Amino acid sequence: MKIPEIDINSLSEYINGFKTIEYAQFSIQELMDKLTRIFHGFAIASISFSFPIAIYRSVKWSTRPNELKNLSYPQPDKITSFGRINDKNESYFYGSFNWEPTLYELNLQENDTVAVSMWQTKSNVLICPIGYTEDNFKYLNALRNVPSEVRPYNILPVLMRETNVVVDKLLSQLFSLKVNCEEEYKISIAIAKFLLSNQDFEGILYPTIAMNALSDNIALRTIVVDEKLKFNEVRFMKIIKKDDLFFKTEILSIANKADDDGFLLWQENNI
Repeated sequence: MKIPEIDINSLSEYINGFKTIEYAQFSIQELMDKLTRIFHGFAIASISFSFPIAIYRSVKWSTRPNELKNLSYPQPDKITSFGRINDKNESYFYGSFNWEPTLYELNLQENDTVAVSMWQTKSNVLICPIGYTEDNFKYLNALRNVPSEVRPYNILPVLMRETNVVVDKLLSQLFSLKVNCEEEYKISIAIAKFLLSNQDFEGILYPTIAMNALSDNIALRTIVVDEKLKFNEVRFMKIIKKDDLFFKTEILSIANKADDDGFLLWQENNI
């Protein structure tokens, strides 16, 4: 492996300057241009998840959804705002390894109704992790330790480790910022575009921001959903009570299959 020559002092100085700018004032492309120097020499980590892995996704609905497509990723032309990873008119499948974080990510309130679906991978998925640093977990008031397997720095040449620690600390912090308006997502979108510039990477793994890193969120390319995910079940639920780390819910109806036309077959003994 040819190791890029990096002046760590010069890089740190550039990073300190980069941290002072107002990211929302720049376009995503402008932010990517500014990130180019930071990504130079940074070894992007990846994890291969063996199947089957359960992934949960929630969509807020006032009435019970009729079709399987209503539970999956939205079509690009329906996406008119920025997200943590997606640009406008760009679709990803956002989910989590546990169902509770998906409720917090939607900022649901008491008496809201939501469709919580469970999907399962049919083959291995190659994922890029971001946000797994000690400093970022402190920022998120995490209730667990950083999983060691998401940052295998020990496999890197010694000369690359220091650079990766410095850059990963910055990228994790910026990617996980708690936003007040959608324009502030531009920096995390720019980072995601760099991470997924390698077409072999099928999605991004990151600690749930709305639930203090208690679980892990995942965003998958739509082609991965089409080819590697299968639907298992959906529960139409009502939010009865909510506090900082707890939802009390009532299951109104369940469906665990769809017909050949993609219409959900709700169990009629549930209302």
